[in-house]
Amino acid sequence: LENAYLVEDSKKQARTTRELEIARQIQLSFLPASFPQSEDFQIAAYYLPARQVGGDFYDVIHLPDGRLALVIADVSDKGVPAALIMAVTRTLFLSHARHSLSPNEVALAVHNGILEVSSNDDMFVTVFYGVLHLASGRLRYVRAGQDKPLLFRADGSPPVALEAEGRFLGMLPDLTLEERET
Repeated sequence: LENAYLVEDSKKQARTTRELEIARQIQLSFLPASFPQSEDFQIAAYYLPARQVGGDFYDVIHLPDGRLALVIADVSDKGVPAALIMAVTRTLFLSHARHSLSPNEVALAVHNGILEVSSNDDMFVTVFYGVLHLASGRLRYVRAGQDKPLLFRADGSPPVALEAEGRFLGMLPDLTLEERET
């Protein structure tokens, strides 16, 4: 009888492992395989999740008029719940980025969308969201609790931390984000 329980438990663990691997592959498919490049800029990323699945993601979204939306985000928790919130957040960014070139408007719309779908008071999302105008090199951005990204310039000057005030998305209803430009 004990052997039968051990065999059944082993089968359940194998199923769980397979399901987590499928979830990991789906999550990895959300991340861009390549980034747009030009003589004027380079974009690169490296992704190493803390667990098989997690809440970190980044994306580059092509917008009208020669613009790119840049997203770097992290859900506060890890594992499957964080991966699900990450998928929702990514979908919201993809949807709202095409309706406004204002990083502030897009981030606030995503914030409200997360509040509508998430009932977990312990989860939130930190985000850097920027809109890069390729012709001018101007980057308008907001930072919602995310670590300050570093901007490296081609002239070899020290990297610049992209400052902006703002609390994370998806937890408390009232949110103000500071939009900046460089």
